[in-house]
Amino acid sequence: TYGFTFPPEAEPGPDILNFRRIELIREIMTAHGDAAKPIYVTESGWNDHPRWTKAVRPLQRIQYTIASYEWAEAHMPYVEKLCQWVLRYPAPTRSYPDNFTFLTADFRPRPIYEYVQAYAQGQEIALP
Repeated sequence: TYGFTFPPEAEPGPDILNFRRIELIREIMTAHGDAAKPIYVTESGWNDHPRWTKAVRPLQRIQYTIASYEWAEAHMPYVEKLCQWVLRYPAPTRSYPDNFTFLTADFRPRPIYEYVQAYAQGQEIALP
């Protein structure tokens, strides 16, 4: 459920990869008798690499990530797990994948880590 340049509330479509594509997968599951099964999203998120065409700005990444949690809670009760890609890589890739991480290779937290941690702890989120 990568968001690419789309906000989490962007409409899903069979010809688009975005966060709400989960809903299309859910429709297929329901049509085939799997409505009682939960969905575990193992890779989700946005990228804020400054030169990647499918990236968003760093503040948008934070906003979209928090909004995706809120969207899933409000509209997707069948989603039991929503995991972001990726906490960190063991070494820098020196390319756009580094900007999916929450921690640098040397364990320094990126701003998104701080905001998601605050959200998970139920703290009030004040975006800059």
